[in-house]
Amino acid sequence: MLLLGRQQLLAQCGFNNISPNTISTSVCSESTVKMQVGIAVKHWIYRDNHTGNWIFLDTGAYNYSDQYHIFQTVSVSTPTIRSYRALISSQICPNDTTAATDITITPALYRSNNNIHISTNNSNVCSGSQFNLNMLTGTSILTWLYSDNNSTWNAYRFLTQNYSASVTLNSDTLLKRSFKALVNYSNSCLVDSSASINITVLPNTPGNNNSITPFAKQPSVCKGDIVSLQVDWKHEVESWIYKDAGSTTWQNLNTTTAYTKTNVYDRNTN
Repeated sequence: MLLLGRQQLLAQCGFNNISPNTISTSVCSESTVKMQVGIAVKHWIYRDNHTGNWIFLDTGAYNYSDQYHIFQTVSVSTPTIRSYRALISSQICPNDTTAATDITITPALYRSNNNIHISTNNSNVCSGSQFNLNMLTGTSILTWLYSDNNSTWNAYRFLTQNYSASVTLNSDTLLKRSFKALVNYSNSCLVDSSASINITVLPNTPGNNNSITPFAKQPSVCKGDIVSLQVDWKHEVESWIYKDAGSTTWQNLNTTTAYTKTNVYDRNTN
């Protein structure tokens, strides 16, 4: 009976009745294909024109996959039908595949007149700060592209294909990141690249702004008293440092006092 039960379970093993979902089954070359499936995925695979071996999707600059989704920027020179499947694992079936979903990819016709412009609310930002990229409302964006310090252009896979995007960049060094977009016209595959826009990202390096002066509620206290330090409300304090008379070394204030990034700090003088 136990063997029969196992055989019955194996007979039910199979995910061929599940197909990855996509927004559109017909796209232009240089656009981003998005797939998802409601089951945890081990790997995504694809092949072209229903022939040849299935290929594992890599996760390079133009591709991205996670447990449920796949994003692939496709580029073809001839009309292509690309099939996608997901490799699935379960307690019963350690290796199984979903059904395939086909995407028809049409080659793009290129032009570059640079008459399409991107605007931003801030072209100089600090590392970790957010800024916006905007294009003419209704522009159909295939892919956002970026280039760091005049290097090669890469697909920015984490930006949506909308005409407006919010971006947050982090960098420990001075960075010039350029953005542009590939757009198409009237649902055809006539592709144009926009003019580029440059964003300068400034690293958050320690400064020495002596115009900002902390003040204490009690400039003179007894041992064991609480020292309360404060800066004006215009500035947010990341941390406090101190040094004692006769010392040349500044030290971080390490404390168990409840501290959030406010402009007030209380230190016990014990």
